[in-house]
Amino acid sequence: MAYINCRRNKKGKITSWYYSVSNYPFGNIRKGKFETKREAEIAAQYLEEKLAEEKKTCKKIHSKYDLLPFNIEFEHWIKKKKSNLNQNTILMTI
Repeated sequence: MAYINCRRNKKGKITSWYYSVSNYPFGNIRKGKFETKREAEIAAQYLEEKLAEEKKTCKKIHSKYDLLPFNIEFEHWIKKKKSNLNQNTILMTI
């Protein structure tokens, strides 16, 4: 969810608007210097939608390519790619 707030000068007059969007685990994204609150809301909404799409693709990628522990992945790699090696060599690496 976006946090929208205004910046004020020393006299208390609103000078500009800014938004802050939480982008876990990478921290917050902040952007400012909007003349109206509505402009800041629209920009924040656009950014939230963009981040939501990226999160969906990241979930798809991670679920599609779940990795096994390194030793098991390494054994599969040796069996598949290095099948022409001598049996003693394969036993030494495993």
